[in-house]
Amino acid sequence: MNAATPRTTIALQAVQALAQHGLVASVILHRRIDFAGSMVDGRTVGEINPQSRSAQEITELWKDIYTQ
Repeated sequence: MNAATPRTTIALQAVQALAQHGLVASVILHRRIDFAGSMVDGRTVGEINPQSRSAQEITELWKDIYTQ
């Protein structure tokens, strides 16, 4: 799930609904300012601020996909 609003029930409900139709990544990418900022100059959130929550979510997503 991408661009979910952090700390909302509806995001979790959406993941549950999607999972009824197939495999869903266990990581949710939330709507964060870092993502918008990284698009301005073409860098990734990991390049701009590797310690940010955004960068951590991308790393977790990559690990989830890579290990499946």
